[in-house]
Amino acid sequence: MKMIGSKVLVRMQRRASVSGGGIHIPAISQTTELWGTVQCVGGDATDIAIGDEVLIEAHLGTHFILHGADHIIIEAEKIKAKRELMAA
Repeated sequence: MKMIGSKVLVRMQRRASVSGGGIHIPAISQTTELWGTVQCVGGDATDIAIGDEVLIEAHLGTHFILHGADHIIIEAEKIKAKRELMAA
């Protein structure tokens, strides 16, 4: 798949519907912000690279299933944060 402009394809991480202690978390209580991994990047998205872990709002972008996993196509400027790896 090839992204155009500043579009970014993000594979979303699964949200836990059960807490670590075994308590069911209703969908309404789950966060609207999600972490995902960048799969493809358009040529105008200069600050984002394939493999980056990014934080986005769940309701933004175009959602679809690809190879059994949730994906979102979103504009690069809508990404809220990027997880940086800490050097040892």
